[in-house]
Amino acid sequence: MNDTPRQHDRHDLGLTIDLGGEAGSSVNISAGGISVSGTYALGDVLRVTFAIAHSGLLVHTEGLVVWSEEGRSGLRFDDLDPEVRAAIDEVLHLSSG
Repeated sequence: MNDTPRQHDRHDLGLTIDLGGEAGSSVNISAGGISVSGTYALGDVLRVTFAIAHSGLLVHTEGLVVWSEEGRSGLRFDDLDPEVRAAIDEVLHLSSG
């Protein structure tokens, strides 16, 4: 994993996610990305689908694999719609309070 400071606070939310047709689970999430169980190749782009429980929003986006180690991988969101980013921010704010 790289030592670059995080741009977004991460929150431990165990979400059930779909990674390109494969069931998976998240370790944590932020407005900028998600950490998932599983080892994926750096640079891969994965189709990611998950539900934001508090808003009922179903998120369909892509995540770029930016790190991978010990059975976990970090995906960066590059194309989130502003509405989706706001919904994730809201859920993260509720979960930290």
